[in-house]
Amino acid sequence: MAVLLLLLLLLPLLLLGPAGAAALRVEIWPNAGMHGEPNITAAPSLDAVVLPSGVFSARVLGSFIPPAPGSPRWALACNSTGHGLSAFLHLDDHLVCQLGNDPNTWPDIRGGPKAPKRGVPYESVVPWPNTPSSAGKPYFLRATFVGTGSVPPPSFQLRHGAPPAPAASAGTLVPTSAYSDELDAPHMQWLDMAHKQTDGVWGTWTKESLLAHTLLPHGLILNFGLCQISTGSCKTALVHDNGGDDDITRKGLFAYDASITQLYFKWNNLNVSVETSQIAGPHSDFVAMITPVVNQSATAVNLSDFAVVLVAMMADDKLPGEKQNGLGFHFP
Repeated sequence: MAVLLLLLLLLPLLLLGPAGAAALRVEIWPNAGMHGEPNITAAPSLDAVVLPSGVFSARVLGSFIPPAPGSPRWALACNSTGHGLSAFLHLDDHLVCQLGNDPNTWPDIRGGPKAPKRGVPYESVVPWPNTPSSAGKPYFLRATFVGTGSVPPPSFQLRHGAPPAPAASAGTLVPTSAYSDELDAPHMQWLDMAHKQTDGVWGTWTKESLLAHTLLPHGLILNFGLCQISTGSCKTALVHDNGGDDDITRKGLFAYDASITQLYFKWNNLNVSVETSQIAGPHSDFVAMITPVVNQSATAVNLSDFAVVLVAMMADDKLPGEKQNGLGFHFP
């Protein structure tokens, strides 16, 4: 009878696990594109996540509990060990920190001399004022990683210090009490929908050109363009960033699942419509149609003087005239 009573007393502890039990969901794929079914484990904190060596992608999900109302705010900062690790940390879809990503792009996001017009600072001091978390409610935590072959395996740490300066590597590790296994249902639904668009679906992910369609996670790119035979000139990229080709581009239909896309652009007096279609779902047929749009009131254009060009490449290649190393992507 005494043994039975002892088992009944210990049962809640056995079900709950030991103190400091894993709180965060850890998903790891053996490829860089989050393709296929992940290996799912758990960890009590971000610094306890065990990342593999070699090429991999990973996602850590859970909740982050900010300091209680009235307590000193935290300035968060991340750091890592090893080489070849790309990392992003979002709280409620606000970018808190990032590591190891394209320096030609990310100074533009976080501000600085390279991007005085569009710089947006990290939202790294929590809790943010006038948000639900200011009342002590948790943030949805989403950390994503891509590894490119570090030996030994890389690691990631989240530290906090006093505002306004972000915590350096000497800051204090965020305690396990700040993490929770709560997974916000609307966020999880959005992530599931977004992930489906990057798994065997063609999309306009390549930021260097609106004419490029990329099959993720494979990184295969089909880039459409026009060439004028008489001049030997070609237009193989439509750039959106910083104004770019906005004055000659007009966007048409664009389905959220990329089943239909359309844009118009004008080059050397020729207006064209670029349309693509695919059945929603992975690895379906991809169809593209480029059609001249003739304006009866405009100056006649010799259509036989133009040719449609198609350039196939992988993500590590360069678009014609592209000076940056490699290609970047816009992900959901």
